[in-house]
Amino acid sequence: MGFLSRILPREAANRPVPGGRISQSLGESSSPAPLAADPAAHGLTPRDIDQAIARHERWVPWLEQALHGAADARLRPEVIEHEDCSELGQWLRGSGQQALGHLPAFGLLVRRNRFFHAQAAQMLVWVAAGDTRGAEHAFKACRHASTQMVLLLKELRRCLARNP
Repeated sequence: MGFLSRILPREAANRPVPGGRISQSLGESSSPAPLAADPAAHGLTPRDIDQAIARHERWVPWLEQALHGAADARLRPEVIEHEDCSELGQWLRGSGQQALGHLPAFGLLVRRNRFFHAQAAQMLVWVAAGDTRGAEHAFKACRHASTQMVLLLKELRRCLARNP
């Protein structure tokens, strides 16, 4: 936890999230729901975060296959560049935001997810252009961001377990 304790001041965990309303969750009604600081109010459990980690961890091997020439029609830069094209990105904008958006680690996670998707899209562009060096560089950035995202998700899980 050394990495996270240096970037997440304890007093910041109690600050409210500025802003208004967001959609309730994936696939549900688009009617706005207020943000809440209580994860239990949304039925979010540590297992939900474990599932978010598992969903995200599928990306790196998938991108690595694309890096080495295994084409997948679903991996299109114009789609992948949007952080909400993934299950994790949608969760971050929905029930994850509502339950955990007040935590500093959550904001960092959202930014890392955005960076991850930007790098993944760039990697695909460079793969298509035959720029192996650029594609490998972008893939390494994706892999590093992914590792950071998993650490942040685990920190959110710890926060959730401490405050059921």
